[in-house]
Amino acid sequence: MGDLYESYENGMDDLLEVMGKNHLHYLEALTFQSSLLENIRRSRLFGDNENLRSRRIEILYNLNQMALQVTGKSFNWLCRPGHRSSPPPTGSSDLLIPAHDYLMYAYNYINLVQNIAENARTLFEKKLWKADCEEVRDSLYKIGKPVSYNNTADIPSIDASLISLQVELYSVSSHVDNLQQLLVNFCPHCRETSEDVKKQQQNINEIIRLLLDKKVKDAFDQLNVSFEIFEHTKLVVSD
Repeated sequence: MGDLYESYENGMDDLLEVMGKNHLHYLEALTFQSSLLENIRRSRLFGDNENLRSRRIEILYNLNQMALQVTGKSFNWLCRPGHRSSPPPTGSSDLLIPAHDYLMYAYNYINLVQNIAENARTLFEKKLWKADCEEVRDSLYKIGKPVSYNNTADIPSIDASLISLQVELYSVSSHVDNLQQLLVNFCPHCRETSEDVKKQQQNINEIIRLLLDKKVKDAFDQLNVSFEIFEHTKLVVSD
């Protein structure tokens, strides 16, 4: 059985080779490589854990974006054995590509909600201006509804974990909708000092607290679980 992280190391080598040292983003890619290799080193030495997986998801998301920009293929594609052959090989590992893509999408979605909510929490700790309130409201609107996991890997453990992840994304989305609706009513009156306006702001602060301390956390926890299952399944099917 091969090492769990060997495909990531090979994919990183291939990405750097395709880019070449004169590429505009080569030094950035080297930084990602350094972070990924250190993450893998710690996982091999001390065992994997939630913090390492969370950091690895972030690194892989960034590498995915870079690989798409440079090669037109995802980093996950570059990690596949024999990816340079034409036509590309088919087999059980191919079924994991949509699962990997959904994991990267989920990371991006949760991270975006977290960043907007943290900005909102900072703004709502003081008396804010209407423009600030509207900026948060509009940012939440642009997030949109989470994408459903419609592809199936025909691997029960993968599919079940991604369905659970989808449920967590929907729960986050529901609270985003609630917060957005509260802001629609609150923004025109945010500078007023009436008891009603104060009550609205308290409700908004409570929704933001729940979103960050509960819903986003639960979604990241499930993302970590799903990613761990994905990595171990990837090793088994490619062995």
